[in-house]
Amino acid sequence: MKMNQIKYTITGVVLMIMIGFGGSLHAQTAKDQSKTADHKKFIEMIVGNWKLKSIEDAAQKKGDKSGAKKTRENQPDQGNNAMQMIEFQPNGRYKMNSSTNAIDSGSYRLSEQHGILYLESDAAETPSEWTIAIKRNVLTLNGGNQEADKRYKYVYVKTKDGLGTN
Repeated sequence: MKMNQIKYTITGVVLMIMIGFGGSLHAQTAKDQSKTADHKKFIEMIVGNWKLKSIEDAAQKKGDKSGAKKTRENQPDQGNNAMQMIEFQPNGRYKMNSSTNAIDSGSYRLSEQHGILYLESDAAETPSEWTIAIKRNVLTLNGGNQEADKRYKYVYVKTKDGLGTN
Protein backbone atom coordinates (compact mmCIF):
# COMPACT_ATOMS: atom_id res chain seq x y z
CA MET A 1 0.00 0.00 0.00
CA LYS A 2 2.83 2.39 0.83
CA MET A 3 4.35 1.83 -2.62
CA ASN A 4 1.21 3.15 -4.35
CA GLN A 5 1.19 6.25 -2.12
CA ILE A 6 4.79 7.00 -3.05
CA LYS A 7 4.01 6.63 -6.77
CA TYR A 8 1.03 9.00 -6.51
CA THR A 9 3.01 11.51 -4.47
CA ILE A 10 5.92 11.53 -6.95
CA THR A 11 3.53 11.80 -9.88
CA GLY A 12 1.75 14.71 -8.19
CA VAL A 13 5.00 16.55 -7.47
CA VAL A 14 6.25 16.08 -11.04
CA LEU A 15 2.88 17.27 -12.38
CA MET A 16 2.98 20.43 -10.21
CA ILE A 17 6.53 21.20 -11.33
CA MET A 18 5.56 20.81 -14.98
CA ILE A 19 2.54 23.08 -14.54
CA GLY A 20 4.63 25.66 -12.71
CA PHE A 21 7.27 25.82 -15.46
CA GLY A 22 4.87 25.32 -18.34
CA GLY A 23 4.00 28.98 -18.71
CA SER A 24 7.59 30.21 -18.67
CA LEU A 25 9.33 27.64 -20.88
CA HIS A 26 9.16 28.01 -24.65
CA ALA A 27 11.48 27.77 -27.61
CA GLN A 28 13.29 31.01 -28.39
CA THR A 29 12.83 32.29 -31.91
CA ALA A 30 14.58 35.03 -33.85
CA LYS A 31 11.67 37.36 -33.02
CA ASP A 32 12.31 36.88 -29.30
CA GLN A 33 15.89 38.13 -29.48
CA SER A 34 16.49 41.84 -29.44
CA LYS A 35 18.29 43.24 -32.47
CA THR A 36 21.13 44.82 -30.52
CA ALA A 37 24.72 44.35 -31.70
CA ASP A 38 25.25 41.75 -28.98
CA HIS A 39 22.64 39.42 -30.51
CA LYS A 40 23.26 39.95 -34.21
CA LYS A 41 25.05 37.29 -36.17
CA PHE A 42 28.46 37.95 -37.72
CA ILE A 43 26.93 37.76 -41.20
CA GLU A 44 24.61 40.68 -40.30
CA MET A 45 27.38 42.74 -38.73
CA ILE A 46 30.21 42.23 -41.23
CA VAL A 47 28.58 43.90 -44.25
CA GLY A 48 30.12 47.32 -44.86
CA ASN A 49 33.49 49.07 -45.21
CA TRP A 50 36.25 48.43 -42.68
CA LYS A 51 39.45 50.44 -42.29
CA LEU A 52 42.60 49.07 -40.67
CA LYS A 53 43.15 50.66 -37.26
CA SER A 54 46.12 48.63 -36.05
CA ILE A 55 48.17 45.49 -36.46
CA GLU A 56 49.14 43.74 -33.26
CA ASP A 57 52.20 41.49 -33.27
CA ALA A 58 51.87 38.60 -30.80
CA ALA A 59 55.65 38.12 -30.69
CA GLN A 60 56.14 41.68 -29.47
CA LYS A 61 53.35 41.34 -26.90
CA LYS A 62 54.95 38.24 -25.40
CA GLY A 63 58.45 39.65 -25.67
CA ASP A 64 60.13 38.60 -28.89
CA LYS A 65 62.75 35.95 -28.12
CA SER A 66 64.74 36.93 -31.22
CA GLY A 67 65.74 40.19 -29.56
CA ALA A 68 63.60 42.57 -31.64
CA LYS A 69 62.88 45.82 -29.84
CA LYS A 70 59.43 47.30 -29.46
CA THR A 71 59.88 50.37 -31.62
CA ARG A 72 57.87 52.02 -34.35
CA GLU A 73 60.52 50.85 -36.85
CA ASN A 74 59.52 47.23 -36.23
CA GLN A 75 55.79 47.84 -36.75
CA PRO A 76 54.36 46.78 -40.14
CA ASP A 77 53.81 49.71 -42.48
CA GLN A 78 50.06 50.04 -42.10
CA GLY A 79 49.78 52.63 -44.88
CA ASN A 80 51.10 50.14 -47.44
CA ASN A 81 49.49 47.05 -45.97
CA ALA A 82 47.52 45.01 -48.51
CA MET A 83 44.68 44.71 -46.01
CA GLN A 84 44.27 48.46 -45.37
CA MET A 85 40.58 48.51 -46.35
CA ILE A 86 38.09 45.65 -46.67
CA GLU A 87 34.60 45.96 -48.10
CA PHE A 88 32.20 43.11 -47.33
CA GLN A 89 29.13 43.14 -49.57
CA PRO A 90 25.76 41.58 -48.67
CA ASN A 91 25.99 39.21 -51.66
CA GLY A 92 28.95 37.34 -50.12
CA ARG A 93 31.68 39.18 -52.03
CA TYR A 94 34.60 41.18 -50.66
CA LYS A 95 37.07 43.72 -52.01
CA MET A 96 40.43 44.39 -50.39
CA ASN A 97 42.43 47.60 -50.94
CA SER A 98 45.74 49.07 -49.90
CA SER A 99 45.70 52.80 -49.23
CA THR A 100 45.92 53.45 -52.99
CA ASN A 101 45.17 50.28 -55.02
CA ALA A 102 42.66 47.45 -55.32
CA ILE A 103 44.57 44.39 -54.15
CA ASP A 104 42.15 41.45 -54.07
CA SER A 105 38.53 40.43 -54.44
CA GLY A 106 36.56 37.24 -54.08
CA SER A 107 33.88 35.60 -52.02
CA TYR A 108 33.61 35.20 -48.26
CA ARG A 109 31.76 32.90 -45.93
CA LEU A 110 31.53 32.62 -42.18
CA SER A 111 31.33 29.83 -39.66
CA GLU A 112 29.31 31.45 -36.87
CA GLN A 113 29.81 28.51 -34.49
CA HIS A 114 33.58 28.42 -34.84
CA GLY A 115 34.15 32.14 -35.40
CA ILE A 116 36.01 31.62 -38.67
CA LEU A 117 35.99 33.84 -41.76
CA TYR A 118 36.94 32.22 -45.08
CA LEU A 119 38.18 34.50 -47.86
CA GLU A 120 38.24 32.80 -51.25
CA SER A 121 40.23 35.02 -53.57
CA ASP A 122 39.42 35.15 -57.26
CA ALA A 123 43.20 34.90 -57.83
CA ALA A 124 44.14 32.06 -55.42
CA GLU A 125 43.13 28.41 -55.32
CA THR A 126 43.13 27.99 -51.54
CA PRO A 127 40.88 30.13 -49.34
CA SER A 128 42.47 31.98 -46.43
CA GLU A 129 41.07 31.26 -42.99
CA TRP A 130 40.83 33.83 -40.17
CA THR A 131 39.42 33.76 -36.67
CA ILE A 132 36.96 36.62 -36.38
CA ALA A 133 35.53 38.74 -33.59
CA ILE A 134 33.12 41.63 -34.04
CA LYS A 135 32.13 43.90 -31.20
CA ARG A 136 30.05 46.93 -32.15
CA ASN A 137 32.05 48.65 -34.90
CA VAL A 138 35.37 46.84 -34.30
CA LEU A 139 36.37 43.82 -36.39
CA THR A 140 39.35 41.70 -35.34
CA LEU A 141 40.94 39.17 -37.70
CA ASN A 142 43.55 36.90 -36.23
CA GLY A 143 46.00 34.62 -37.97
CA GLY A 144 45.31 33.22 -41.37
CA ASN A 145 46.07 29.69 -42.43
CA GLN A 146 49.59 30.88 -43.31
CA GLU A 147 52.11 30.39 -40.49
CA ALA A 148 53.45 33.96 -40.83
CA ASP A 149 49.97 35.46 -40.45
CA LYS A 150 49.21 33.64 -37.20
CA ARG A 151 51.28 36.04 -35.12
CA TYR A 152 49.42 39.14 -36.35
CA LYS A 153 46.03 40.45 -35.27
CA TYR A 154 44.38 42.94 -37.62
CA VAL A 155 41.97 45.38 -35.95
CA TYR A 156 39.50 47.27 -38.18
CA VAL A 157 36.95 50.00 -37.54
CA LYS A 158 33.73 50.14 -39.54
CA THR A 159 33.53 53.26 -41.69
CA LYS A 160 30.34 52.48 -43.61
CA ASP A 161 27.47 50.17 -42.74
CA GLY A 162 25.47 47.92 -45.12
CA LEU A 163 26.30 48.42 -48.77
CA GLY A 164 24.60 47.77 -52.08
CA THR A 165 24.68 44.38 -53.80
CA ASN A 166 27.34 45.06 -56.45
